Amino acid sequence: MNSSAFPATSGLHLRRQGMGDRQGTGLREPLLPAVDHRHATGILQVLARIRRYIIELLAYILYRIQSLLLLGSDSTPQLSPTQSSRWLALKRRASIQYDAADATHVALLGRLWIAGFQTEEAMPRRVKAECWKDMGWQSDDPGRDFRGGGLLSLECLVYAAEEHPATFQSLMQKRDGKRSDWEYPFAAAGVNLTFMLAGLLGLSRASPTTPAGRIFASFLEDSDGFEAFASLVVAAQVLLDRIWLEKRASYMEFQAVLRETQEQLEGQLTQLLPGQGPEVLLLRLKDDS
Repeated sequence: MNSSAFPATSGLHLRRQGMGDRQGTGLREPLLPAVDHRHATGILQVLARIRRYIIELLAYILYRIQSLLLLGSDSTPQLSPTQSSRWLALKRRASIQYDAADATHVALLGRLWIAGFQTEEAMPRRVKAECWKDMGWQSDDPGRDFRGGGLLSLECLVYAAEEHPATFQSLMQKRDGKRSDWEYPFAAAGVNLTFMLAGLLGLSRASPTTPAGRIFASFLEDSDGFEAFASLVVAAQVLLDRIWLEKRASYMEFQAVLRETQEQLEGQLTQLLPGQGPEVLLLRLKDDS
């Protein structure tokens, strides 16, 4: 074979201990640098994190597209038997008006007294007490303030006071931020938020027909209807207070703040990922406050 077909050895630039070295021991240094396994492991970990981030990002993008399509859709979603049952149970609950002659309704008010005022002393038998105004009722008898919110608004306030006491107390006592000289009444605002949310979800219908209602219905496979709704009311209370402080609002601007709360709450609902529910939204709003 013609040796000229091969490149000259010198062209490889391989460093050897002299080819004529009597003690030649092979290559003086490796052709490739030694592999640093710690460095390689670090690179693999970074690549794994990037891959995981990309997968999560794509999942979020797809879900947002689905949410936007859902918001723009006029069709009524097909609910599972569980979702339908929980939706209808909440619908019936929302239709009940507060009745001062009903002992169970008065007992709920008594629970709000104990949890809201953080006392072991029972509510006065005749219900009326000036300190109700300290909670944000507009008179000494909360029964006069329920109106549109009905019994459900009382149940939501009890839920907030018992299940989220720190949040309830902070909002009731207006602990955060620079407050207005003419503040909104906390408890009465809760009634308004319950009424607002019921309308936003379309709870008067036999099945969800509003964009927010269709998103809410997706929670009902894994969550009790009342707890999901009450958690959203607490989230709305946190959001309303944040908007109130940002706008440095006063009492006469309450309706404008309420409208913005509704708009932002609907937007927040669309940002929840599959499997996330109202509690995740509530935690997110608490962290942002």
